[in-house]
Amino acid sequence: SGHWLYSFLRFDPRIRQRFLAVVNLNPSATLKDVRVILDEEALAFLDLASIDPTTSLVLTDRLAAREPLTATFLLREASDSGIRIEDIPPLTPLYLEFNAESPGTLA
Repeated sequence: SGHWLYSFLRFDPRIRQRFLAVVNLNPSATLKDVRVILDEEALAFLDLASIDPTTSLVLTDRLAAREPLTATFLLREASDSGIRIEDIPPLTPLYLEFNAESPGTLA
């Protein structure tokens, strides 16, 4: 997809919220099987570097009006094969919040 896909991370250390924003800027094509890889620097920025790599995380789209997109992955997968997002429709932003499947894991 090259120049059509834009993504960035947000982290508020005070309230411990983490977000991955991903946008498909293509006016007509759905981006399929998108993978966002979080390298060591990204994991450190999100304060996830010291978390067990087998921790299961969930991303939930906070912009969705109806059925929010969710993606579940192991932290290790985020840095290996990447976080997989099946389809991003044309001109669509996703604002994905990181949550742990086990409460308290991301405190």
